[in-house]
Amino acid sequence: VPMPEIIRVTGDLLFIPDTSLVVIGEAFSVEVHVNTGSQLLAAYGIEINFDSNIIRVDRDAGINGILPGPDGFITPASINPDPGTVKAAGCDVNGTGPGTDLYILKAFFIAAHSGETPLDLDVLGLLNPDTETIGIPKGIDGTVLVHSTGDVNNDGITNIIDALFV
Repeated sequence: VPMPEIIRVTGDLLFIPDTSLVVIGEAFSVEVHVNTGSQLLAAYGIEINFDSNIIRVDRDAGINGILPGPDGFITPASINPDPGTVKAAGCDVNGTGPGTDLYILKAFFIAAHSGETPLDLDVLGLLNPDTETIGIPKGIDGTVLVHSTGDVNNDGITNIIDALFV
């Protein structure tokens, strides 16, 4: 079944996928996309916050858990090692884009314990080459659901309800 088209406003940053369903111990990643409308993206700063009891950053993947996407760039020194937070920033004086769906970075995680955690996406800055703010920067949050093998709804038992949920 095709997903409905999401209307993105200039300045929106979001996760793809917006909801991840993973098994304990599984490595997974999320992409961060941005709508810059008709403007080039020259600099950005973002912060991803999550429950570090449920998931943790996979520091062995990418550069300390982050890689630039095909439309992106990162400043490696900007990646924050704090548990429960990933900060990333980048600057390209020439800019990239413009576009309504620029794939700027990928964040890598490992599922640690059963539960649900939001992925809170905070935008610290989104600038064009003239250092003007692009649109009204807003992060659209995501969710990660971690379960043990088979117990998709995290009720402690594996049954037909789990299969229906999948």
